[in-house]
Amino acid sequence: MDNRYFFENNQQLNIDEGIELDKTETGHLVKVRRAKVGDTIVGFCGDGFDYILTINEINKTTKCKVVDKIRNKAVDVTLVTVFLSTLKNDALNESIDNLTQLNVKNIVLFDTKFSVANIDDDKIEKLRVRSIQACKQCERADFVNITSMKYKQVISTLKDYDLVLFAYENTNNPFVSNLRDYKGKKIALIVGCEGG
Repeated sequence: MDNRYFFENNQQLNIDEGIELDKTETGHLVKVRRAKVGDTIVGFCGDGFDYILTINEINKTTKCKVVDKIRNKAVDVTLVTVFLSTLKNDALNESIDNLTQLNVKNIVLFDTKFSVANIDDDKIEKLRVRSIQACKQCERADFVNITSMKYKQVISTLKDYDLVLFAYENTNNPFVSNLRDYKGKKIALIVGCEGG
């Protein structure tokens, strides 16, 4: 949906003061949407709410008045964490897009001896920005938490989950139907560097 805009919420949001869209979001708003003062748009900041906004001022940034705050319907109670072996950029970017749209709560990137790419803080920040773009597309209002850890840490973390699934491309037992029984519980899905 191209009528959704991200705004930073670095402190406690005071909706009476309104919000401000940065230069990037303003550029899209003006050049693509051709928005003008008085138009209504939807904003989100990752807190699980949609903010119905009226545009008050457009300059380098856009100042908006908050008209309403609505709990986003896409916020789910299933707590899925995907442990994903690091991939090359294109495959990793596509994975982040798809996992965001599938409403995964956490993505933990890890290295294995078969990994072909390394992960660092700069790459995680770029993936976070990509995830925000995916949130716009699927109308999600909360963010995926993207982190990294060592393989041994992944193994020791698995004891904290109610259900642990390993992706295996040759299985005869699809697990998706079992997920309905775990609503509200912590689920871990482990995907290796070749998708299995």
